[in-house]
Amino acid sequence: MKKLTVILLLMVSIISLAGCAGRPADDPEPGGSAAPAEQKRQEIPEADQTTDGGNYYTFEGVRIPLPDGFSVDGSSTVPIAYPPEYPEKTDNINFTKAAADDIAAYTRKEVEQAYSTAVEGFEKFKSFEKKKIDGTDAVEQTYDIQIGDIAMEITQVVLFLEDKTISVTYSSVSGEYDTAFAESVARIRIQK
Repeated sequence: MKKLTVILLLMVSIISLAGCAGRPADDPEPGGSAAPAEQKRQEIPEADQTTDGGNYYTFEGVRIPLPDGFSVDGSSTVPIAYPPEYPEKTDNINFTKAAADDIAAYTRKEVEQAYSTAVEGFEKFKSFEKKKIDGTDAVEQTYDIQIGDIAMEITQVVLFLEDKTISVTYSSVSGEYDTAFAESVARIRIQK
């Protein structure tokens, strides 16, 4: 297993989570200019509304259903989808990409060891499952984490595509979107 891949995906996810929990929506990003949250959300690369009323975001050829009202802020390195109540509610979904990797080397023990090395306070996964998502090898793992005084449950889906590894990380802070997050995972599609 390329431990660097899993640690990179984890660290990018945690950094983006810490950033969204610690900065009000209208504050400028370091080195950036202030822009209202609504203006940033309008910069949605490859997002599309569908005729079935669904709200989807396509990231690197992976089509991810978003919960009702969620919008994507594509203004930073890591695109993040927020609920309509953001910044009052900081539940979010973020999307990262790394080099291609092989699911065969991903075991619960190896990945837990990599996470416990990279994240202070990480103990173990609540769940860890190898599965197929739209015919593609994937790992779905769930764990709890605390950043400052914000406790959250993370569900991370790692998709092993031929030329890249994609991570979709669902961060539940309020618990209000847990069902919608589970439905999103079940409906992820790979564009071929």
